[in-house]
Amino acid sequence: MKKRLLSAILSFCMLLTMAPTVAFAADGDDEAANTISLADATETSGTSTTIKDIYQHEWTVTTAENCITMEQGDNKITATLDNDVLTVAGTGAMPELNNSTETENISDGAGTYPWANLKDSITKIVIGDGVTSIGSKAFIAYTNVTSVNIGKDVSEIGVGALSQLSACTTFNVSSKNSNFTTDATGALFDHSKTKLIAFPCGSSVEEYAIPATVKVISYGAFSRAAHLKTITIPADSSLSTIGYGAFAFTTALETVNVIPASVETIGDIPFAQSGVKYIYCADKDTKDRIQNKVNGLLVDVLLTGETPAIEFTDNGYTYRIDDGKALLVSAPKNEATPTVPSGVTYQGATYPVTGIWKGAFAISLDWTEASSSKDKRNEVITSVVLPDSVTQIGERAFYFCKNLSKITIQANTVSIDYLAFATQNTNGTTVDFSAVTTLQSNGTDKWAGVKTVILNNEDQLGTIKSNVNPNTVAVIGSNEWVMGSDGNWTEQPKTNLKATVDGITWTFDAVGGKATLKAYSPKTVESVTVPSTLTVDGVTYTVTELGAGLFGWTGKYDEKINYNTNIKNVVIPKTVTTIGADMFRYSQNLDSVKIQGESITFKSGRTFSGTSSLKVLDMSAVKSIAFEANGDTYFSNMGSNKSPAVIYVSSSAIMSAVENHRSIKSTCFLAYAVTNGGTFKENPTSNTALATPVKAGYTFDGWYSSSNFAEGTKLNDNNHPVIGTTYYAKWTMISNISLSSDANDAVTYGTPVTLTTAPTSSQWTYSWYKDANGNETLDTDKDTKIKNNSSTLVLNNVSDSGTYWVVVSDGKETVTSNNVTVTIVKADGKASVSLSDWTYGETASKPVPTSKTNGINNVTYQYKVKDAYDTTYSDTLPTNASDYTVKATFAATDNYNEVTATADFTIAKATPAVAISAAPSTLTGGGSVELTVSGVPTEGKLSVTCDNNITVTEKDGKYTAQLPNATKDYTFTAKYTGMDNYNDVEKSCKVSVTYKGSSHHSSSTSNTVSASTASNGKVSLDKSTAKKGDTVTVTVTPDAGYQLDKLTVTDAKGKTVDVTKKSDGKYTFTMPDSKVTITPTFSKIEDTKPSKTGFNDVASSAWYADAVQYVTGKGLMNGTDDNQFSPNASTTRGMLMTVLARYAGEDTTGGATWYEKGMNWAKAKGVSDGTNPNANITREQLVTMMYRYAGSPKADGKLDSFSDAASVSTYAADAMQWAVANGIVNGSNGKLNPQNNATRAEVAAILMRFCEMSK
Repeated sequence: MKKRLLSAILSFCMLLTMAPTVAFAADGDDEAANTISLADATETSGTSTTIKDIYQHEWTVTTAENCITMEQGDNKITATLDNDVLTVAGTGAMPELNNSTETENISDGAGTYPWANLKDSITKIVIGDGVTSIGSKAFIAYTNVTSVNIGKDVSEIGVGALSQLSACTTFNVSSKNSNFTTDATGALFDHSKTKLIAFPCGSSVEEYAIPATVKVISYGAFSRAAHLKTITIPADSSLSTIGYGAFAFTTALETVNVIPASVETIGDIPFAQSGVKYIYCADKDTKDRIQNKVNGLLVDVLLTGETPAIEFTDNGYTYRIDDGKALLVSAPKNEATPTVPSGVTYQGATYPVTGIWKGAFAISLDWTEASSSKDKRNEVITSVVLPDSVTQIGERAFYFCKNLSKITIQANTVSIDYLAFATQNTNGTTVDFSAVTTLQSNGTDKWAGVKTVILNNEDQLGTIKSNVNPNTVAVIGSNEWVMGSDGNWTEQPKTNLKATVDGITWTFDAVGGKATLKAYSPKTVESVTVPSTLTVDGVTYTVTELGAGLFGWTGKYDEKINYNTNIKNVVIPKTVTTIGADMFRYSQNLDSVKIQGESITFKSGRTFSGTSSLKVLDMSAVKSIAFEANGDTYFSNMGSNKSPAVIYVSSSAIMSAVENHRSIKSTCFLAYAVTNGGTFKENPTSNTALATPVKAGYTFDGWYSSSNFAEGTKLNDNNHPVIGTTYYAKWTMISNISLSSDANDAVTYGTPVTLTTAPTSSQWTYSWYKDANGNETLDTDKDTKIKNNSSTLVLNNVSDSGTYWVVVSDGKETVTSNNVTVTIVKADGKASVSLSDWTYGETASKPVPTSKTNGINNVTYQYKVKDAYDTTYSDTLPTNASDYTVKATFAATDNYNEVTATADFTIAKATPAVAISAAPSTLTGGGSVELTVSGVPTEGKLSVTCDNNITVTEKDGKYTAQLPNATKDYTFTAKYTGMDNYNDVEKSCKVSVTYKGSSHHSSSTSNTVSASTASNGKVSLDKSTAKKGDTVTVTVTPDAGYQLDKLTVTDAKGKTVDVTKKSDGKYTFTMPDSKVTITPTFSKIEDTKPSKTGFNDVASSAWYADAVQYVTGKGLMNGTDDNQFSPNASTTRGMLMTVLARYAGEDTTGGATWYEKGMNWAKAKGVSDGTNPNANITREQLVTMMYRYAGSPKADGKLDSFSDAASVSTYAADAMQWAVANGIVNGSNGKLNPQNNATRAEVAAILMRFCEMSK
């Protein structure tokens, strides 16, 4: 065990050097910086290191073979482990090494304390006396701990410190601890039971009632309470806060009843992974807030009195029916292919099965059980089909179904909860979502065991991305993706697919719907038009790339048998953007190639190498060209010296790019034809004459050998292209631009109107104008210019109505179109209004308008009685109870006409809080009774009656009745009959009469009360005889110098009668049904000299007597009981904070602890930082607090005359000088004793001097 602890300690040291800190530095309080020696601490010479807690306080950590010591200031904590018992001892607070907020993950923080590595070995935790705090999450989830002992000095328990102790059966709090307590179940509370800190999770208790005093259920208070089934919160509860994860992991929990309306704060995941089925709430607001916190859990959140879901079993399947729907709670565990129906019938009604409950197909939801025991796993089920009615699959529905090979989901929409598909199937489970169009995953948990998912669309890849493990395969149609170790999907290519188009069979690879052509057959074809798409098994792929050497050689140089000598003409479609290497290499009979794509990338090189027969390469459609490799091997050995290869390009830039990749070593016989944006209707195939291009909006004026179309450079019909020459197409812009509208008549707003120009050109700019003055004549200086440079203009709004022109320019010439007039009229708006019902007397509801067309910023309202004539509408909101109609008028907008909407609403009659009471409610011998009726509205009628023919008399609003002397109960009834605005109400009360006979029938007997004679004092009685139940008062008067030691009252049988002390010398008891004897005993007071302070332990001659009298008289200090001041007892820091707060006039009563208000005042005023309130205060700490309270005045005193002046701490030096200079501290025997604890007598004396000085 020692070796294991040593290992844990070494690990701790390494962890601490890396422990995270927060950007927060607490204000230091140097007065708490003294080291207190611990008599029971073993000093070691082991390894030491320093660490910082989350408040940046530096701790010294010293390790030995069997313990660890953590020290900072007054705090010195040791931890030892012996026989699986962890003992934390020492003095002061544990270091705070974990975040203390209540918003962290419920299992965070167990790994930073020195005992963390041994958590599974620890079965008991002992927090020793002297330890004042337990750090946040110090022992969270220590699952083998069965009990926790808490010492007398613990005053603070951090967030989650004792949460999730799943084996713990009790918390044992020292009887001397005044800060914490437990109840009969062992649950841990603060002393006043306003805060429930932790429930013993290993307890066998199944039903638990939270005390009404509890205001806060702490972080994880019930987390992992494995046996709890029902938690009750009483009706008079003052609960205000439910902490983070308060009921998490309570797997047996079924019902929580009732969460009160007083709850203001609800932490996150309060019921995470619990088994709760029913949560009852006191009001709708609380219900809504709880519902928001349990979204994703299959749980009924109900108002008190609401009917919960019904559970029933049919053929071994258990269902819950709620809100007209059925949930499958549990399926048989002995069926290989269970059948989940789409609907079930219960008591003659059919309900759709819409959800699978948590763990419905599992046996155990506990990972430890299911992983270690075959009996705790469902290994029978092999496949299941969930019908299209099932839209929600609950948490761990198929947990450890290890042989489940396939789950098929048929619904269009489905929501998946935490670990729903964690089958743990090592052979792999397939989940088929192919029918699911809308998929929602409610967590990032991994579906352990799922190896294949069949999805409906690619968006779902992102939906389940965090749920699947690496190597999981996703199938969408014929495509597959694999999840990588980096958490991303990678689509898998399909290879060697084949498709035939126009007699040619193409072999290709495909990925992402895109095809790369690899080969074609037969190779004997001479002309090929590459298809833009290929279809295989119903899946269509777009051809985007031509693979290397598709029309060229097979890879063996100078072996003509391997050349493609058949291909002559090739047309490449617009879809192709990439052309592979060696595409036409050694295609020695190639005549023409037409590339129709606008953007082309050539891979590698030798694309057209050895194409000596090539006549035409048409790239007139190409606007962007790229080459993956540098070099000049793309174009080589092209054309012949007898006839050039003509290359048509769209621009000089494309021509330059080709030239930059043309071989300078191998001869190319080329002529370029720059079309300047023109293309060809027919594929050009001749190199003896240039083809005629076409260009929208232009007429072709011929080919020129000069780019500026110089005179004499035009190519005539008899001329032919010359090798090494570049030709340029000349164009003239047309003079007529047509503008048309797709609307012949006026249109209603909502239907867009599109104006279109014809013809169009990508080389043109378009300037649109709207007539500004109504003359229907274009004036570009005055008419409105529209921001639009497109060949079309879309008009949407009513304000767009008008006459339009477009002016077209190619930078050289300008053409104006005809005009077109457009009319757009307002549309009818759509709107609705609602007004919630309310009850007479309540605050009226406000109308809620809705209109996407007219908006809700300009709406007026009118009201009428329902079904009344429309002429009765009024602007005034009604107040009386009735059924009404509200009419909302939505003002017209720029595009919509005015619209109205109506809705019915009800002002319900109120039910008055009528109450009746009788005084008296019991009578002996009959007599008069006065009835009080309250809560009656001014309208309506009230009657008060009594049964048994008793007459009730009313006068001036008061009701009376005379009841006879007979034993009987009488019922008085107040019946209120409402009118227009109130419902009828009937309330009653009861008066009980007991018959009273004549006095000689009385059975009551008086008995004697006597007192024994006693020495040294006397006793007097207020009566000498008394009846049973009478109160007897005894007055005791001791002689001078004596005090009452004991007062005994006995009945006739010698049985002791309880006596109550009422005040000094006054005692009472209740007379029994027999005589009694009173026996007093007096004892001598040792010091008979009366003290002027009133305390028996403060002699009048004591040096501090005047000070005690002063501070108690001022209310600054109190005695430790009625007769004792305890002058030699120590004083705590919290006591002095409270005393100074009282002196400042603060009310220090109330608070969670007796010192809380004083401590908060001290922190706010800078008197102290409020730390260690239960620690004893030293003399230098005492004067430092007073010095700060006095405003830290200039200190001009000297300490030289005191022999121990050097022992005054630096932080306290000024304060001590000030105290000496002002006579507040005088020292003792030439010493200040700054490190000594201050006694109550010393505090009283120093306080008196301080107060007198301050006058």
